[in-house]
Amino acid sequence: MPNPELIALLTAGSALFKDHEHETRGGVVLSRCELAGYLAGMTHGAALMAYAKWGQDEHSMQQLIAWVRVVAAGMAVEQGWEVVRGQPTILNLAAIATYEVVMPMVHEVCEGRGVVGFKTCTGCNGTGRKSLSSRAIQEAAGIERMSWRRHWEGRYRQIVKAVVELDAEVQRSSGVVRLAG
Repeated sequence: MPNPELIALLTAGSALFKDHEHETRGGVVLSRCELAGYLAGMTHGAALMAYAKWGQDEHSMQQLIAWVRVVAAGMAVEQGWEVVRGQPTILNLAAIATYEVVMPMVHEVCEGRGVVGFKTCTGCNGTGRKSLSSRAIQEAAGIERMSWRRHWEGRYRQIVKAVVELDAEVQRSSGVVRLAG
C-alpha cells in the first residue's frame, strides 16, 4: 500500500496554500486536490467531514448527512430508542447535528476567537462558536417540547458527539490544530 504521507506530498500542492486558498465566513477553503492529500488514510466519514467543512463541497455535505443518519439509526437500534413509525425524527436530528458541527454559528461577543481581552469567553466557553438553542432544534425536528426534554435532547447530544468525533479525527489525522481563522 502506498505511503499516505507520500501521497499527501504529491497531491497537496504547496504547503502554504497561498495560491489556492480563499477566505470564507468560517476560515480557509482548500481545493479538492489539496484536500485529497490532506485526507490520506482517513476513514470515509472523516473524509466526508473534511470535504464538507473545509472544502465547502455541497455534495460531500449531503453524503455526510446520509452517513450521520446511518450512524444515528444504528444508535437508535442499539439503544432501543422508541420512534413513531413514519416520522423522520432521527433523520432530522442527524441532519441538524451535521449542520451544527460543519457550519457553526460564530459567537458574536468574542467574534469567533474564543477570548475576550485576555480571558476565555464565558458565553462560548472558548470555542468561538454558538450552539443552536434546544428550542430551535426541537422545532426544526418537529418534536413536541415534553418529548424533546424527556427523550430526544440527550439523544441529539449523542448524535452531535458522533459528528464532533469525526471532526476531531480529521484534525488528528492531518496534524493541523485548526485551519479556520
